[in-house]
Amino acid sequence: MLLWPSVPVIRRIYEELTVVDRFVVEAALMLAPMRAEDVEEVTTIPKDAVVRIAGRLTGLGLLRPDGADYYPVEAAAQNALQERAVPEDRKTFMTFLYLPHSDDLIAFPTGPGRSKPPLLQKVKSAEIAPLPRKIAGAGRADLLRARIRSGRVAGLPPDIVDVADDTSDEALPPSCPAYRCRGHVKSNDDGKLVLDVLDRNGKKTAQWTLSGAIEQANEWIALTMRALDAGNSWTAMGGEVQVIQEGPGAWKYVLDAVAAVAAAQNGLRLSEPAGLEIHDGDRREDDRKVVVTVNARFVPLDHDATAVFALNHAIRTVVDQDMGSVSALTVEEATAAARARYGLENDALTESKVAESLWTNKHYRHVYALRSTKDFPYDRAEHDG
Repeated sequence: MLLWPSVPVIRRIYEELTVVDRFVVEAALMLAPMRAEDVEEVTTIPKDAVVRIAGRLTGLGLLRPDGADYYPVEAAAQNALQERAVPEDRKTFMTFLYLPHSDDLIAFPTGPGRSKPPLLQKVKSAEIAPLPRKIAGAGRADLLRARIRSGRVAGLPPDIVDVADDTSDEALPPSCPAYRCRGHVKSNDDGKLVLDVLDRNGKKTAQWTLSGAIEQANEWIALTMRALDAGNSWTAMGGEVQVIQEGPGAWKYVLDAVAAVAAAQNGLRLSEPAGLEIHDGDRREDDRKVVVTVNARFVPLDHDATAVFALNHAIRTVVDQDMGSVSALTVEEATAAARARYGLENDALTESKVAESLWTNKHYRHVYALRSTKDFPYDRAEHDG
């Protein structure tokens, strides 16, 4: 995040013109030049009053004085006679927050009931992150001016029309602070993000509400959809995966037997919770960035899937053992523990099935370690080899 406080901007207000104001402008348009004494002669308005009115209109940019004469400017007819108001630009100051990753720019006007900008100076950043190449080195004033004129600043009052000419046009740095946060999208319509800022230990240190960070909100929503699609690779062979969100960043994947086999072959430990890394797919394959990690747990859909889960648990238990301690007893205990964990009968998962799966899953060293023990009768590895 980049916070830019007290940026000088231009507020355009419209000054309403009275009947007398419009009459004097119309007189200047018709007479060109107009003299105060001429208006006094026709209307009996005192000359001094006409001079004061003309001076005010000059200040509003409707008349141009030349000695005692007054000439209308080019926009006088439209502003005074058609719109009956004249724009006046005044300098004021405003705070902006820029989110480089999502390219969101948020304005924080002052006043009662307004959202307060995040106090970045009161929290520690988690790291320094590089800015996108298209932004790094660009002029800050140029960026703000382009966004204001194109209406791409969230929360910007409609009367702010530009940045002031004296705005510092310093170049954006190559990197900026990044903060460790967790949060949620409160409203999809205005992109209202509620962020809990965390320290390195995960303790909440601040809470910020960022209304209008639409692209960031859309990205978070897209992460939800990616989590829903995370099991696609497990259904390529016709398997079924049900995805259920159990809480913020927490998902449950219910797998049938075919999907469970595919997930196990992808290296998942089905019996334990896992963290699924969701990547930024817009980057090159060799330079993908982890965007978020979500908590996931896996549940078997039916009895056949339960058997796959139990087999995966038994295999993992054996493989996790130190190679020197692997024996027939290891397989027996791992198989019994897996059956108990998933409530299976003895014939639903056998030691022979576990040993065979160790071979088919290419845990050859464990199979060789088992064969080296005299109490291991299984010789399928020799048969297949």
